[in-house]
Formats: sequence, C-alpha cells, structure tokens
Amino acid sequence: MSDYTIFFIGFIIIYILVKDTDFINHWKSRSFEDSSPIVIQNLFPTQIKQIRTDKDNKIILSDEQIKCCISELEKKAIKSLKLPNSQIDLRKRLVDKKEYTPLEIMQKFANEICAHLFITARFTIKIVEKLDEGVAGKYSQGQGSPVIEIPNPMEYSIEQIFAILSHEITHYFLIKKRKIIFKNNQENEIFTEISSVYLGFGFLILEGYLPRIGFTSKFVTEQSVGYLSTDTVKRAILLTAKIRKQNKQEILDYFSNDEDKKLALIILNSG
Repeated sequence: MSDYTIFFIGFIIIYILVKDTDFINHWKSRSFEDSSPIVIQNLFPTQIKQIRTDKDNKIILSDEQIKCCISELEKKAIKSLKLPNSQIDLRKRLVDKKEYTPLEIMQKFANEICAHLFITARFTIKIVEKLDEGVAGKYSQGQGSPVIEIPNPMEYSIEQIFAILSHEITHYFLIKKRKIIFKNNQENEIFTEISSVYLGFGFLILEGYLPRIGFTSKFVTEQSVGYLSTDTVKRAILLTAKIRKQNKQEILDYFSNDEDKKLALIILNSG
C-alpha cells in the first residue's frame, strides 16, 4: 500500500469522524469528566434571590429567575453541546409498555434519556422501600455505575415516574458530566428542574406533576412530585422555546386549554 493510499484512507476516516455529530457530541460530553465539580455559591443575584412557594409548598419562580437559570445553564453547561432543539416525548418509544414490568419500563426510559443527553453510562434503577420524606427519587454514584433509587413505583403514575427519572438523570448530567453543583441545596434543585426543561424534558416534567392513574390502572395516585409549581414549569417551557427559537406551533399544540394557550402566545410573541 502506497503512502498516498494510506494518507487518503486516513483523511477519509478523519472526515467521517468530524462529520459525525453523535461522535462529536459524545466526545464533548466527556470533556469535563476528569475535572472537579464547580461549586457555585449563588444561583440568583441579590435583587431576585427571594424564593416564593404556593399553598402546596411548591416553588414559584418569576420569569427573571427562570431566565437566570437558563443563562447559567447556557454559559456553564451546554455551550459546547448540540442537543435537539425541541421538547420531546420519549414515551412514544414505549408504546408497548404493557408488555414490561414497571422496573423494565423505568430502565428502558432511563436509557432513552441518556441517549438524548449523550450519556454512555448505564444507570441501575433500584426500587427501595422508602426514601426520606418528600423525596421521590435519589441519584447516587454507585460502584462503577450511577444508581437511581425509586420508592414503591405503584404509588406513582407512569408520568410521575418519567418526571422523576428525567430530574435525577439531569442531576447526573450537571454534576458528573458538566461538573456543576450549587452550594445551596434548594438552588441546586431549582437549577436541575429548569435545566431538565431546557434540555428537552419539559412536557414530561409538567405531566408528571399532575395527578395520574398508576401502573395498575386501578390506583389513583395522591403523591406529589417535583419542586416547582406547574405554572413555573409552563413558563420555563415557554421561555425556553422563546430563547432557543423553537417551533412555536409545536409548543402551542401541546397546550390544550385556552388559558394556557393565551399565556403561551403572550410569552412567545413578547418583544
């Protein structure tokens, strides 16, 4: 084989790798692996630092606070990644979910989320008897692989389970892959929730915060999951769509009632 042939083959291989978006994104997503987490002191500047809650103790964020989260995410976590620019519904890939156990569904869904975020690690989903009060899911770094613990899934709807997994894997993405964590735990959870919406899981998060029918189709869950109010999640979806210049019609089509559509039109068409 001549030197020219070897050079030509090498050039073709490099060209293919450079053009392979998945390869580039995968390489970029691993670029922070060996660095230490950046512990950030404050998420919000002093003038918008106050956090409000509703009657159910869910956090209410102003539009300025939501945009602050998005700005931090864009600057510190995802400026080098090219993610799909839309809110996604990964459940469409699980149309045959009745053929699987709850644990199998959770594992398959976790794998789909990881693929979306170019995460190659395989999560272990563990069903535990209980977690701390008010905690619906917990991410930890196990020996060699990340672990997500979920208390009895029969107490939650499938939409709530998907929201929990989206939130916990976003924790992993921010802490392990992008090396970002906030000193204040409440701010860390807020940032994770808004990041999950921005990364494409907004519809899943929103639907998971509403009461749904459980896995058995006979059990109506009374559990509440998540840290943010549903109105805050809606506004985060709409502000993300505006900032990322997402397809307006896709966003409008998602919201079914007149009040939500009115809110969507106001935010999406604002100056």
